[in-house]
Amino acid sequence: MSEPALSFEKVSAGYGQADVIREIDLEVHPGEIVTLLGPNGAGKTTTLRVVSGLVTPSRGTVRYKGRDLARLSPTQRARAGIAHVPEGRGVFFGLTVAEHLRLGYRGETIDPTVVYDYFPALRKLRDRPAGLLSGGEQQMLAVARNLARRPGLLLLDELSLGLAPVLVERLLPVVREYSSEHGCGVLLVEQHVPLALEIADRCYVLSTATSSSTSLLRGSGRTASCSLRAISVTLPRRKEGRDRAERRREEQHAEPRHTRHTRQEERVDMLERSSGPVRPLAAAALGLVLGMLGVLAAGAGPAGAALKPVTDYAAYVGGHGKANPKLSPITIGVVNQQPSTNAIAPVWTTGAKVAVSYVNQHAGGIDGHPLEAVYCAIPTTVSSATTCGQEFADNSAISAVVAGAIDIGNTVLESALVPSKKPIFFGVSISTVDEKDPYGFILFDTATQVEAPMASFAKNLHVKSVSLVYPSNIPGNVYQAGVVDDALRYVGIHTIYKVGFTSAATNFSAPFEAAHVGHTTLLISVSSGGPACSDTYLTLKSLGIATKTRVLVNVPCDTPTVAKADGGKLPHDWYYLSANPLPGSPTPAVPAMEKVFSLYGKGPVAFNAWAADAFGQVVTVAKLDTELLRAHKKVTPANVLAKARGFRGPVVQGAPHLACGRFKGTPATCNDLDRFFQNTAPTVMTPLGTWIGPPKGFKPPLS
Repeated sequence: MSEPALSFEKVSAGYGQADVIREIDLEVHPGEIVTLLGPNGAGKTTTLRVVSGLVTPSRGTVRYKGRDLARLSPTQRARAGIAHVPEGRGVFFGLTVAEHLRLGYRGETIDPTVVYDYFPALRKLRDRPAGLLSGGEQQMLAVARNLARRPGLLLLDELSLGLAPVLVERLLPVVREYSSEHGCGVLLVEQHVPLALEIADRCYVLSTATSSSTSLLRGSGRTASCSLRAISVTLPRRKEGRDRAERRREEQHAEPRHTRHTRQEERVDMLERSSGPVRPLAAAALGLVLGMLGVLAAGAGPAGAALKPVTDYAAYVGGHGKANPKLSPITIGVVNQQPSTNAIAPVWTTGAKVAVSYVNQHAGGIDGHPLEAVYCAIPTTVSSATTCGQEFADNSAISAVVAGAIDIGNTVLESALVPSKKPIFFGVSISTVDEKDPYGFILFDTATQVEAPMASFAKNLHVKSVSLVYPSNIPGNVYQAGVVDDALRYVGIHTIYKVGFTSAATNFSAPFEAAHVGHTTLLISVSSGGPACSDTYLTLKSLGIATKTRVLVNVPCDTPTVAKADGGKLPHDWYYLSANPLPGSPTPAVPAMEKVFSLYGKGPVAFNAWAADAFGQVVTVAKLDTELLRAHKKVTPANVLAKARGFRGPVVQGAPHLACGRFKGTPATCNDLDRFFQNTAPTVMTPLGTWIGPPKGFKPPLS
């Protein structure tokens, strides 16, 4: 076998006096892809940083093509042929794609044709600043720029971080092909285990042992010490891919320039073919790894299947066809704040009605029984909320209540229901009162839990300073801003300018200037509705910093009001926190929902997140009721309550895993996970990676 491109001999390294990795032996050969797997904190990133010279080993030897790297600086290692694509992409937002490809060390020649050969999509983007690229395009640029240097060893750290799995599925095969064609060794750290194993020749698994150290053992699928749960596995590759790579190596020096276009078409075809499900061979290897390392899944993120949204709603409920009108109906109460000009989301009720119709017409009802809804509206008075609560409590046929966007009368509505012990299902909590309802279940979004993931997201963006603005006259928003502030400081972001404004304001120049907007890394706006998003953008534009400011908002800024603001020209560096898919996001959940709503002439309504929430809430209750009947239990408030407390998801339009009743002090909370989206084009919200939770160990204060 040829001399390794990289070899570790008993390497230990860490930070300060503490070793993160200990006594590691590993090898990466030319043309070979080796995947480094393991839970968070096992030392995967540290291992890569040791290779590139960013971390100095405390013991052991690191060699590149037989050369001891101990005396080489990071710059000298890069010149020698070691390329490192760090976590977080490492591109310069102000430079164009073409300018990135001209960056190099003194005397170094970078061939941009290599980039456009392997990533033809970048050719049309060559004059676009990196800050205006989508997350996938930025990652593509980060990899392409390093490939253009024709490295002998490529280090890739979490390519999938912040990206949808489908984008990673198209990126990793290009790495596989480059490695095979050019004899480049690749050491890959990747949280998406199935995709990583799909392209890898071998994998090493790092696992935290009983001490603070981490060990890695070699051995072709065996382990010398099972207690350390550390293995090296050789992964077989398809003969077709191996033969093709050998042919390419033989032809690469003789290939005429005019064949490049054909190669690009061939590569696109390869990407399309490789973006399907994990092939059986890689799946078998994955099973081998996970079977020998029982704890890896927790560190590698949710399994791919868990990331797939629920799109077959009839199967989710558990039936098909029409309900039997001869059977007795199952009744639920449905309440929302409307009709009123101040109502947050009147369209929520439309979503609930579509769900009831769908269950009865397409999902077989509740195990054959028709689903019946009793509707009640809350305009703008507390007394009407009391009326709705009492009506539902007194109606013995109602086994559960589904609630919409209510911010007036929450307390009295829920107080009227409590004596009946009837469960109430919320989609998004408008008030922290909802979170403390002993019989409540908040399936999507809560003020206490889902604001904290903003800090996790900000840390992933490498944010150093934050402008935090919020409506100071709305108690719920004041509390939310406090949670965000606490969570940011918890992750080490201490430069925070927190400034309140009145919700009646339309020009935020004064609070923005007080919060140093434009001089911080990120503006976080804890706003209460779409108009605030429009006003935020227009204020930034008036200050001349609309295209220079990254903005993170905790409400969907996709309303008609926002779309009309300055022609809907929201910049690409706007990010959105949501506990469900945003309208316009390229995910199967959106067209599936639109298809169902179109059955009842409400297609455009499907693009409203509140309507989608309502649909998800109703079909979730229908699912629980169906399961009760099939277990030969009656649909009573007590039985629905018990069933809901054990419900762990997934939920339509929501998180793949729920934790109802597991949050101390807020028993109604079911979720502390969020999705983050980036505005990549008008009305297009691109999801960034998987679900993100609060910083590990962070406990939000209770209001």
